[in-house]
This record gives sequence, C-alpha cells and structure tokens, in this order.
Amino acid sequence: MPKRSISRKVVQAPVHTFEHQPELRALPVLAAVPGHLTFPVPDEAFHPHLRRGEFAEVDLADHQPAHGELFLIAYRDPRAESGRRYRLCEMRRKRSRCDGTQEGWIAHHHEPEAGPFWLAHSAMALPLSEGIFSTSGAADRLVGRIVGVFVPPIGSTRGPAREA
Repeated sequence: MPKRSISRKVVQAPVHTFEHQPELRALPVLAAVPGHLTFPVPDEAFHPHLRRGEFAEVDLADHQPAHGELFLIAYRDPRAESGRRYRLCEMRRKRSRCDGTQEGWIAHHHEPEAGPFWLAHSAMALPLSEGIFSTSGAADRLVGRIVGVFVPPIGSTRGPAREA
C-alpha cells in the first residue's frame, strides 16, 4: 500500500514583546484629593498599589469587607493619644479551621514598627493577620476602603508659604 503524505500547514504565532510598565497600578492615581480621607503610606508592604510617601484615598462610606480589597482599619490602643491605631490592611475571606463551615474575615497587614530584631534581620515589616472577624465585626473595625492614591508632586510645599 502506498504511503500517503500528509501536508501540514505551519502557522506562525504572532510574536508579542513584553513591555515593562512601571506605572501600571490597580488603584487610580488621583491628581487632586476628591474629598476623601487621606492616609500616609508608611512602607512598601502593598507595592505596587501603594508606595511609601504616597497617600491612600479612603472612602469613609464604604466599610463592608471584600476579599482582596485594601482598607484602613482601626484598632484600640491605649498607648496612642487618640486611643486608636490605624493601619492599611488587605481583607481576606477565610474558613474556620475547627469545622471548616464557619467563614469570617482576616485583616492582613504589616507592622512597620517591627522592632530591632526584625530590622537587624533585614525585614522591612512584620507581616501580621488579625481575625477571624464576623462580617459585622470587620465592618465595625474598618474605617473605609482604599479607592485611590494621591501622589504629591515632587517639590511641592506642604502647607502655606511662610513670610519672612
């Protein structure tokens, strides 16, 4: 029996080159503060979304937890002058380890004042998680959702000009 030759068509896939986009972010960069609360970003814990020296824009009307979203959270702290300590956090939905049916929320954040041990071992910040919170318990602690970032212009003054 004679062999059949199968003609194969070779299709070249289009070549895509990767372009590095250093300013690609999930949060919109705002040119002006739109009336939300601003909170200074103390470290690189949530890079590339938030960077040290920028200001997170906090929507005070939205404090219902959502998985993977960034929030400003408040903790009671008798050492602080106001009695509260504020941190940026990422909310994560978790199941209870006991029975696996109960779900709750964990606030994942970094402690920038991690102490001399962590600084000596080249750690930027100590990763911490708080919870498991119920949905209402998490909503009570959350100040608001991070909806954008304000980047002050380089060389801008912070406050009114002083007269000599």
